Amino acid sequence: MVGYAENRADLAKGDELQGVLKTGDLARKDEDGYFYIIGRSKRFLKMFGKRFNLDEVEQILQCQLEAPVACFGRDDFLQVAMEGNGDVDAVALQLREVLGLPKDAVSIVAMRHLPRTSNGKLDYPALASGSGDHESSVPQGAL
Repeated sequence: MVGYAENRADLAKGDELQGVLKTGDLARKDEDGYFYIIGRSKRFLKMFGKRFNLDEVEQILQCQLEAPVACFGRDDFLQVAMEGNGDVDAVALQLREVLGLPKDAVSIVAMRHLPRTSNGKLDYPALASGSGDHESSVPQGAL
C-alpha cells in the first residue's frame, strides 16, 4: 500500500510512505498469517486502571441486545447510546457486571435512531455533543 490516490497523477507516485500507512486501525494476525481489523486506536478508554476497547464493548452489547449501540466517552466516563426502546436499566446492570465499573461511571441513553454520517457510519461527534432523539436514559450517578 502506497497511500490513497486522489487523482490520476497520484497513481504514478512511488512509495512515499516507505511501505507504512498509518490508518489508525488495530489488527490481529492469526496463525495462518491473515489479518483481522479489531478496532481503532482512538476508540479506547482507560477507566479505573482498566483499558476498554469501545469497539469490543459495542460488539458485546450488540450481541446481547440484538440492536445497534454506540459507545463513547472520556477516560473517567463511559457513555452508551442504544437504538430502540430497550431496557436501559438492564444494560446498565450488564455493563457494571461485565466491565466491573462503578455506577457513577456509566450513562446509557435509548434513541429512536443512532445518528449516522452521510456514508452510513455512526456519527460519534453528534452523539458526544448530545444531539439525537432520546427516548429514555439512565443519567450519571443513577445506575
